[in-house]
Amino acid sequence: MSSNGSGGNTSASTGTSRPRVAIISGLSGAGKTAASKLLEDLGYRVIDNLPPELLRNLAQLVARDPAHFQRLALVLDARAVDAPVAFQEAVRALSARDITPQVFFLEARDDVLLRRFSETRHRHPLDDADLGVAASIARERKLLREIREQADVIIDTSDLSGRQLRERLNGALDVPAVSSGIVRQPISFGYKHDMPL
Repeated sequence: MSSNGSGGNTSASTGTSRPRVAIISGLSGAGKTAASKLLEDLGYRVIDNLPPELLRNLAQLVARDPAHFQRLALVLDARAVDAPVAFQEAVRALSARDITPQVFFLEARDDVLLRRFSETRHRHPLDDADLGVAASIARERKLLREIREQADVIIDTSDLSGRQLRERLNGALDVPAVSSGIVRQPISFGYKHDMPL
């Protein structure tokens, strides 16, 4: 999968810009929550963990009212019953309506993920049989491998600050630098103890 790379893509019939849809996926603890907040700061509507059964309805809604859903982000990860199936369903549903999503995959080294889970005391979403965090991370990497292979942008957050993640996302997003009625406003912030889960 590749980004269409056209920042000024418009509909010939309406003259309005087509919706830009970002799909955020990746490993638990790699910074998807932080990425979601950054996208919200850039004017995106972020929908986290939408049931796969509703993806077609959402795509239809976006196609029907593109002006209202000009910037949309979907977060799809291992919390879904079958993440790869949910991902493929989202891509098919959007593509059927001539909407090409831009897929971001966030990851980090195992030692970094282990440290982040230790510091936050969060339970790994796949640790449903007391496998332990390390085994759950390995299981998640395998589960999400197919999504990673199809991602347009892969970001390793192991050594990134919040500001650096914002810059990476901002630079990679398929959004025109100057758009009618939309003004980009850079937002800086930092984390005291590393990237949040």
